[in-house]
Amino acid sequence: MFIKNLFYFSIFIILYSPSIYGKTYFGVIYLYFLLFIILLTNNIYINKIIKLFIIYTFFILVIDITLLYSSQSNIIAILEIIIYSFIPLISFYIGYYMKQFNREKIFKSIFYVGFIQSLIGILQMLFMNFRKFTFKLFGNFDKYSRLFSERRFGRAIGSVGNPNYYAIFIVIYIVFLINFFHKIKISKYIKILSLIISIYSLVFAQSNTGYLLMVVSLLFMLVLTFSHKFKIKNSILSIVPIINFENFKYFFSRIDIDRIKSIGERVHIWKELYNELIIPYNYHFIIGYGSIFMEKYTTDNYYLKIFLEYGIIGLILFVFLNLILVLKATKIKTFNEKKFVMILMFLILIANIVSEPLLNVKLSPYIYLLYGLFI
Repeated sequence: MFIKNLFYFSIFIILYSPSIYGKTYFGVIYLYFLLFIILLTNNIYINKIIKLFIIYTFFILVIDITLLYSSQSNIIAILEIIIYSFIPLISFYIGYYMKQFNREKIFKSIFYVGFIQSLIGILQMLFMNFRKFTFKLFGNFDKYSRLFSERRFGRAIGSVGNPNYYAIFIVIYIVFLINFFHKIKISKYIKILSLIISIYSLVFAQSNTGYLLMVVSLLFMLVLTFSHKFKIKNSILSIVPIINFENFKYFFSRIDIDRIKSIGERVHIWKELYNELIIPYNYHFIIGYGSIFMEKYTTDNYYLKIFLEYGIIGLILFVFLNLILVLKATKIKTFNEKKFVMILMFLILIANIVSEPLLNVKLSPYIYLLYGLFI
């Protein structure tokens, strides 16, 4: 029982590990600790998806270490690359291992982690001392605290440390809460309260990416639900009483037009990167430049990031891995779980176009753990 509780607690540790010099060491250490427990107590089972994860992980490791070695980087940089490269694989495997655990407890763990995360976002906006404490603990204090003095509204970052990635987490949580509303064995009033709080915390994140993903996720949920000939009165319609005219006015008053224009700026950045790093074609088109070299560049597009770091081979492997995950998700027998995973994968694939959520050291393990848990 104690061992299982360590795994239930993993979701909390991943998201609430404090940032130390920009690194969440404890969360990473805890994931490796859980893997060590699995290795000690069980026979390792490797399915096709895990084999693909291993191939992809070792490919990017070979590219990174080869390019690092040729540039005479120190051993610390190489060790850091090795440690962080395995995080998606380890997170997925831990989630896969937890499939045998009590589903009710897993749902409760995900619920409480999301509920607390939503509360943190609200409290960051309401109380200055709490905001200062959590910004220092989880994020870039100077960067995000300055927004509260320079503009009309600041942005909530939760414990994720970035408002855009915080918004993505909240969208995932809202979709989870709506989809498994009757599966989560907690008072319905607490669940409704959590839903209301999470909607407002999404607004407080001030993320246009988050708003887009929320709308797309709800529409996709409607399509999947109707296509399965299920009624939606216990899912989508549960949020109708919350969203009224005043809420829409409040919602639109917090949208920053300058950040909407940033989408066009991203396109300009992508064109510059294409002209600088891809043209003329050379061996970097095949194997990329490595992650260390690309640290000095901003891409705001995960697919472009993969392509520039690991070349066309790395991008093909990544796309193929996700294609297999999608195909596997379509075979999930439980409709609610299938629907949740399909929406989760769909919104992450969209988010990757204008951001890099799978590079965030908190959001990425959480997403891959959910993949392993449900797929």
